[in-house]
Amino acid sequence: MKKFIYLFTYLFIIQSCNAQKHDTVDIKRKNLLVFNLLNDNIKLSLRESIYSKNKTIVTSSIWANEDMGTGFFARKFIFIQKNDTMYLICNYCGRGGHNYYFKNLKFQKGGYEINYNYSKKYNEKEKRYENDLKYVLGAQIKTPKEVQGVLLKNAYVSPKKPAFQDLYFKDLKFYEIDLQDKINVQLKQLE
Repeated sequence: MKKFIYLFTYLFIIQSCNAQKHDTVDIKRKNLLVFNLLNDNIKLSLRESIYSKNKTIVTSSIWANEDMGTGFFARKFIFIQKNDTMYLICNYCGRGGHNYYFKNLKFQKGGYEINYNYSKKYNEKEKRYENDLKYVLGAQIKTPKEVQGVLLKNAYVSPKKPAFQDLYFKDLKFYEIDLQDKINVQLKQLE
């Protein structure tokens, strides 16, 4: 009987430890992009998604180098819904160290370019003007627990050392781009 109790306790402890394991994704020199979709059944084409369910797509994008020129910061994302295609061009998504949360993306057939123009504010610490973008933590983004618990290895956190740290999705900072904000954000249709 004692052996049975020891065996049961051992199996219970092992099961508890296994239940706490989380996925791990290495994002060194990559930006994380989260798309919050308003439509159902949309897939991201030609890219590996870290997560793609329940109107949420999480993917990564490799950084562009400064010496490559401004055109290399642009990233193109192709969304598919049934037999229709929407492609989205983001001119800034290749810049290093910036994670983006695209909120309220509505599927529209055709090609679009995201333009956002936020007011400027003076950063005393950096001694320069910067866009007044809203930051949110991953914990503030509506995603399932399985996404919140993903460990992001080598996430870029700051130009200071250590620049790369292991963080959970819930602790990572994102620029929030609300596509329903018609004052600061525009989806320009491409021909």
